Amino acid sequence: MPTEGFALASIKGNVHLVHVHTTHTPLLELRIFRHEFITIFRFSHSALVDPAEVRILESIGDKYAMYEEESDTVVLAKDLTERLLSRRAGSSPSSKRYSYGHGRQMYAPMGMQRAYAYR
Repeated sequence: MPTEGFALASIKGNVHLVHVHTTHTPLLELRIFRHEFITIFRFSHSALVDPAEVRILESIGDKYAMYEEESDTVVLAKDLTERLLSRRAGSSPSSKRYSYGHGRQMYAPMGMQRAYAYR
């Protein structure tokens, strides 16, 4: 578990971009960011979480994440986004990202929750 920094984490089955802070308690302090647009994430909320409820999927180095304090947003590097997306899709980053069924399913980068856009 990283002591400080950005990471993709699974919390109770949902994947989030988080900033991990260590505390002097047995709980982790997480700043949770919601996906906003392609490589942009905006601060959503803070949470104190039991480490057993968190699984770090991938630590994100400082060179791949730019935190903009004024707007409380994080911009991830495009190459990181493409790599994570291709790993999730099991193919190249240029692969088709939409599937059609009852509605068009649009998948956010890095395995974030699906957003459904109905016709």
